[in-house]
Amino acid sequence: MFSNAGIGGGGSFVGGSREEWERVFAIGWWGAYYCARVFLPLLIASGDGVLVNTSVGRHRHGGERLPLPRPAAR
Repeated sequence: MFSNAGIGGGGSFVGGSREEWERVFAIGWWGAYYCARVFLPLLIASGDGVLVNTSVGRHRHGGERLPLPRPAAR
């Protein structure tokens, strides 16, 4: 099972409000959590399967237009 949770928003890490960032984090974290809570028992019962969760990536670099690190392997 693959789940992806996240929204845009959050504004600037420095200038954005705490409420904006709490909403971004809440949807990213709780969205992935609730998907896993629903489907993990089914995957365990099936004896097979994989659970992959992704979440909003905006909080990794604070919403600023910063260069992201290059992957180690190209």
